[in-house]
Amino acid sequence: MSPKTLGKSLTLALFALVSAACLALLPHLQLTTSITHFLPASADQQAATLAKALAEGELASTMVLDLSGAPPEKLEATARTLRDRIAALPGTRSVRSGIDDASGEALLRLLAARSPTDLLRPDAFDALGPRLERTKERLGSPLGPFIRELVRREPLGGSLDMLDDVSALQGLTSEDGVLVDAAREHAFLFAVGRASAFDAAAQRAWLDGITAAFRDVQTTERLETSGLARISVAAEKQIRGDIERIGTLSTVGILVLFGVLFRSPRMLLLGLVPLWFGSALAIVATHLVYGQIHGLTLAFGTSLLGVGIDYAEHYFSHYALTPEEGPRRVMRSIWPGLWLGALTTVVGFVGLGLTGFPGVRQIAFFSTVAIAGALVGTRVLLPPWMPETYRSPRILARLAAIAERVIAKERRGVLLVPIVLTVALVPGLARTRFVDDVSVLIAVDPALMAEDARVRERVSPVDPGRFVIVVRPDEEEALEVLGRTTRALEGARADGVLADFVPIGSVLRSEKDQRESFAQARASRERISASLADAGFVPAQFTPFFAALDAPLAPLTLGDVRASPLGPMIDALAPRLPAGQAFVIPLRGVRDLAALRARVPEAVVLDETSLLEEVYGNVRRETTRMLVVGLLLVLAVLVVRYRSPRVVLAAFLPGLLGALGALSVAGLLGIPLNVLHLVAVLLVLSMGVDFGIFVVEGRASSAEAARSLVSIGTATTTTLLSFGLLALSPSPALRTLGTTISIGLLFAAVLCPIGLLVLGRRR
Repeated sequence: MSPKTLGKSLTLALFALVSAACLALLPHLQLTTSITHFLPASADQQAATLAKALAEGELASTMVLDLSGAPPEKLEATARTLRDRIAALPGTRSVRSGIDDASGEALLRLLAARSPTDLLRPDAFDALGPRLERTKERLGSPLGPFIRELVRREPLGGSLDMLDDVSALQGLTSEDGVLVDAAREHAFLFAVGRASAFDAAAQRAWLDGITAAFRDVQTTERLETSGLARISVAAEKQIRGDIERIGTLSTVGILVLFGVLFRSPRMLLLGLVPLWFGSALAIVATHLVYGQIHGLTLAFGTSLLGVGIDYAEHYFSHYALTPEEGPRRVMRSIWPGLWLGALTTVVGFVGLGLTGFPGVRQIAFFSTVAIAGALVGTRVLLPPWMPETYRSPRILARLAAIAERVIAKERRGVLLVPIVLTVALVPGLARTRFVDDVSVLIAVDPALMAEDARVRERVSPVDPGRFVIVVRPDEEEALEVLGRTTRALEGARADGVLADFVPIGSVLRSEKDQRESFAQARASRERISASLADAGFVPAQFTPFFAALDAPLAPLTLGDVRASPLGPMIDALAPRLPAGQAFVIPLRGVRDLAALRARVPEAVVLDETSLLEEVYGNVRRETTRMLVVGLLLVLAVLVVRYRSPRVVLAAFLPGLLGALGALSVAGLLGIPLNVLHLVAVLLVLSMGVDFGIFVVEGRASSAEAARSLVSIGTATTTTLLSFGLLALSPSPALRTLGTTISIGLLFAAVLCPIGLLVLGRRR
């Protein structure tokens, strides 16, 4: 076998191996849209850590289904049938609504088996008269015949208070096992999925099952929903659409451009080889390292099509203008510029990868592998398959001739135009401003968000994203802190610091508190008997209560509540987190966050909006630091390579001025900057330095410099075909990346002639 044939066989085998691995992985590729990937990975911020844990827990996986549009009895019957259908779905962990007769009896049996003081706080014995009056009111209500036996065992009403609190916790009433609003116009189901709310593939299958079940059982009813699952699926669908659209249009545009420029079917197809090779390698490597790929990473990686093909395009341009030198000799002549350009780009992303945010690190890793793969694909896979005989296309030859004439005549007036343009844009830098609002990175269908808000308001009018969280490694300690925190919240409510909160602390009590209540009841035995008589009761009728005081304490545990009909209502608010047992208390009408935090020193007050603003402020500051680190690393590489301040400056200026130009335009247009602008600026710097390196490597003659400028022009066009399409995305995050990179690279390309001024007269 000849060396040429052997070389072709080896390159074909390498390409086939990487392609097969990627194609085998694609059906199993796990795509996530979780915002937690852009929260800090370190656990030094307790609130951020808890927010991440909650976002991946049952509370975030709960879907609220709101049925309406039918008479009450029909609505409730449909809700019961739909509940059973959803419970049978493979993706359902649990589904609940109200408490039916069987569940009510089971709950009463549970309470009867426990001490009658388990749900009474010690201060319940300070004012017995009002409590007993409340008991008389309950006995005189329509529920009287049903609660008579319970009252004989619990005259002070601990269990009935708890049931009232559960009703307040839901904000709804139960009708034959179905939760309904006061007017019985809406019936509600609470379904919890098995998968994470951000596992879009699993959530999509589960939601499709719910939709099909509703379609089978409904007649005139309408269905609205609330939950992260629908938002996650919508975001994933949008990102997939962007990926498919960008990938398809970019590929078509690049193929058309290559066909026009190089007029060779073989080179047209070869141009896709490093592009696919780098992308496939990055997908496989990222999935192996991280186990899943974030949607933004994949969308950003798709836009790297223009970068990956730049190396092939640079090679093709030089070969097309000097075909007589042969493909291998041309590759050897431009290889120093190719590997150095790729190295500076990779070094820039290495700086970005040092941030403490998993999502940003994953983007950096994916990009690094994709760029390295594209470089290897260009160097190894292309030369053996290039045409041996080739005639220079007229378009490229004409462009090169024009560039050479401009360079040879030293038209400094023309070359000074980029400098004047840059100076004119400097005022825009003074107008740039950063915003740390994460909502600018997310685009969700307004109709979907409005529906979500309507359902949440009907179910429970709590403040979205505001919680008090108690977490301790030990369950009993967590319950004790929950009790103290609940009392502190009651005081804050009385003082107007907040309007209300979900009182799970009155349902879940520590054994220590229960023992104190039990001891207080025993000590107050005679006083309780006298108060019963004063209230018009016959103390002898409450023999079960007094007998229970003579028996050992039977505490009500968290496990008992979880196993009871109350369990599904409590589970989402009592998750077991990596940090220990947690209790989540939703809040309503918070008027002073700082004062509230001072009232509950043993708990964490989580306000998701302010937390995300703080976190993204930290992201921005750390990314800025890493951007500077990447910048210095790129400069260090150039210094090591060229060892000449003038040459280093010539190579570095296009990228730097391109980045400043992108930021200036944003400032002039009044566009607020966010963390993704910094990611985009890093890419502009890295790719702009590539352009500068191509100019510097061609400094030996006017002809070589002209070929480099032609190559930069065509490379800019291919890059704009990919990143420019990102600017049209409905996703604010992708639109930010696309717009900033497109503007910055356009500036970098236009400003490349500055490198010729810095280098001075060529030999």
